[in-house]
Amino acid sequence: LALIAQEFGPRERKTALGIWGASVGVGVAVGPLVGGVLVDSLGWEWIFFVNVPVGLLTIALALTKLREARDPTPGRLDWAGLGTFSPALFLLIFGVLRGNSEGWSSPEIMGSLAGGAALLAAFAAIELRSSSPMLDLRLFRVPAFAALGELSAREVLDLARGVGGRRVRIVRAQGAPRGAVPLGSLAQVRFGMKSGCNGFFHLRPLGPGRFASALAGEVALAPGDAQPLLASLREASAPERISPGRVLFRPERLGPGARAYIAQGEALGVAARPTCAGRSPWWRVAPGRAPAPVLYPAKVGARAFAVLNVKGHWEDKKWHALFPGPELEPWLLALVLSATPVRIAIDAAARQLTGLQAIADVDCRVLSAAPVPPPGALAPLLGPLTACWVALARDPVTTDVAAMLARPAQRELDALVGEALGLGARAVQASRRELAERVAARLAHAAQVRQALAAQ
Repeated sequence: LALIAQEFGPRERKTALGIWGASVGVGVAVGPLVGGVLVDSLGWEWIFFVNVPVGLLTIALALTKLREARDPTPGRLDWAGLGTFSPALFLLIFGVLRGNSEGWSSPEIMGSLAGGAALLAAFAAIELRSSSPMLDLRLFRVPAFAALGELSAREVLDLARGVGGRRVRIVRAQGAPRGAVPLGSLAQVRFGMKSGCNGFFHLRPLGPGRFASALAGEVALAPGDAQPLLASLREASAPERISPGRVLFRPERLGPGARAYIAQGEALGVAARPTCAGRSPWWRVAPGRAPAPVLYPAKVGARAFAVLNVKGHWEDKKWHALFPGPELEPWLLALVLSATPVRIAIDAAARQLTGLQAIADVDCRVLSAAPVPPPGALAPLLGPLTACWVALARDPVTTDVAAMLARPAQRELDALVGEALGLGARAVQASRRELAERVAARLAHAAQVRQALAAQ
């Protein structure tokens, strides 16, 4: 169920949940029958053997279909929590299962239950003090989190099927405007560049020909060995204002400095890392492609806009790389993606993160499915759209959503793109209002989580 939430967008998730629910139902109905046939005909061992081909098929599907996800700030393993929770669970289950046969007042059962309760109390105390807990108990102070624990089994099942009830309201995603086409039909949308080891490939300039590496210290490289890198969303302040603070080690030719640094990387084990080992040569980042003409953030918050990559900077995985086709100029694509009717469609389809940060995770598939006007609908509006680009291209974008929406050029852009999408003035105004409300709700929820955690 967790994989379904991760891998499928809102429009596909209902179908995926339906298939998942049907599979569970079929398993409950057919499982005892199949188990009986296996035991009678082949022996009880086949109850376990029959899962081997299923497991192998699942592994193959996972390796080929699932996206790899990594925590950008991984914590340490909670050994103390693991060491108390596992035996606590064992002792409690053992006591409950053996209580009738051994006697509930027997020393064995009483000791098992008491030991389990004591270890569970120790686990709770450890988790409340741990900087990287396996179960953050403080989250139960957040009403939105704790409310799920109050749902009945029936309500949880209905929620998994996408059905609401008296205490659960399902918000349905709106369909695409009638005049829209998916972004993926006009531009190739790719994940941002993954170096495989930022500590080696991401360098900080120190001066002419001198760079700082997090792994190797100070290194000397030729001018063509390192290219400007847009490593952070904050390094873009407007669609045409970019200030990269780092460079990417991606040598055009192998000179003495590049060869020496590559040798250092091999000595440090960088070449053996999975992402690097899969490239040939291992140090050639993003082989076979050029920098993307347009960039869009992989996580959106109060600030979200497309960047026109005029100088051809390389991008980090925090960005999506967009390669528009010949029918849509890069500047026009960047402008359209910054229009509120398009931005709210992306935001609504994105995976809403509910932690300390008020952001939503924009998957490649979500961005590819974003509804945008077809080039033919934009052609008659090129004059006023160009004026909007001139006004907005270098105007800094802040986290004050109300102020950003109040800019005259933004109002004009929203109206023009709405017209190209076939939306009326009321629908455009509703999208502007919805964007402000969504951002405000995320900010309020993040503040609520921070307040609950700070109270501990």
